[in-house]
Amino acid sequence: MSRRSLPAHISLTVAVLGTAHLLLADRHHRQRQELLAMQVHNDLLADVIRDPETDPAWSSQYEPWVKPGEDAKFFTLNRWLEWYRRGHRAGVISTSDLQVNLTTFMKLDGGTLMWALTREKRWQQSAPHRLRRRFFRRVDTAFRKAGGESTHAELIREQATMPPSAQGR
Repeated sequence: MSRRSLPAHISLTVAVLGTAHLLLADRHHRQRQELLAMQVHNDLLADVIRDPETDPAWSSQYEPWVKPGEDAKFFTLNRWLEWYRRGHRAGVISTSDLQVNLTTFMKLDGGTLMWALTREKRWQQSAPHRLRRRFFRRVDTAFRKAGGESTHAELIREQATMPPSAQGR
């Protein structure tokens, strides 16, 4: 190595390390923001579970399929889905555990109905995000395997704006 190339190597090393530091700092910031958003989301849902009348905007998306007083069950199911999504993304829940959890989720009382009621909105929210789309497809696969499409066919027809590729077809 010549004396002239040493400063170039040092400059290149500094540039690479600086770029890596900026990328990691940005990733850390986004993860913190997601954790804060998750906490706010959980707190809101916990409030609604304690008193379903506190948020008619959320409750209204379940009408007329959810009987009065059952909102808390569906908000609790929503919290579980968010835990699965964020836990998988953070690496706390493995892909194989996620599949087992989603299969079990769809067997819960209201699991397939909750997904049928919210899948369209969740698809719209996840469309710009690759990891969210992947999670959406996993949940939707568990939903279809549990017979959710045939059980809730009428409801799904009313919300049929999801692209066929999102529906796993």
